[in-house]
Amino acid sequence: MEVAAAKMLWDRSLDRGFRYTTMVSDGDSRTFKRLTEMKVYGDDVKITKEECINHVAKRMGTALRKLATQTKKTGVTLGGHGDGKLTKGTIKQLTIYYNNAIRANHDNLDGMVNAVMASFYHVSFFQKALAVGKQPGDHKTNMTHRLSPEVAAHIKDVYVRLSDHDLLSHCLRSVTQNPNESLHAKIWAKCPPRLAS
Repeated sequence: MEVAAAKMLWDRSLDRGFRYTTMVSDGDSRTFKRLTEMKVYGDDVKITKEECINHVAKRMGTALRKLATQTKKTGVTLGGHGDGKLTKGTIKQLTIYYNNAIRANHDNLDGMVNAVMASFYHVSFFQKALAVGKQPGDHKTNMTHRLSPEVAAHIKDVYVRLSDHDLLSHCLRSVTQNPNESLHAKIWAKCPPRLAS
């Protein structure tokens, strides 16, 4: 159904005198793949895919929850209660840090990758420094969401995967599917529907 609706929108856009060259996606690329195969605008116009940054950020929380569940089955407990554990609150905060790293660097891919990894190092090395009696210079004394070295070692792969250049390159325009923030809201603000019909 989504593919048929997108095809209808893309075909109808030619009648309106403009072309959609960007598709905002939530990660499901069936519609995007089908539109590029159909070559709605011919071979000359390439349709690009942008990821909804809110959906990309949710991947962090999903991946961390999944990791905690999988490692528990192998006898390693990352989640639970206690300082340095991967609690629900910590997962939520790490997801917010990840989202903020994407939003703050929306026009700089290398900066985005660095900010994502910096958010990981921010929470993982604070606890390690305290354990050896050092106060990390750039961190607050009372940091509430920090990770033990054991937890940090397990979640680093999640951060590496979610800071991939290919994934984050689709987030550079910082678009969302949220109606209040969406690309379409910006378009219709400049070109109201009553004028376009």
